[in-house]
Amino acid sequence: MTLPCSLSSTRSNFDRAIRTNIRGTFLGMKYQIAAMLHGPGGRS
Repeated sequence: MTLPCSLSSTRSNFDRAIRTNIRGTFLGMKYQIAAMLHGPGGRS
């Protein structure tokens, strides 16, 4: 079995992916929650 890249590169790629995914989720929620608070927010 061979790895496609070095372990340090894999860790770097993993860290970048996690950082990107978490930041994207945070920013999406930040702006969506603000919009919901100014509107009906899904309340019936």
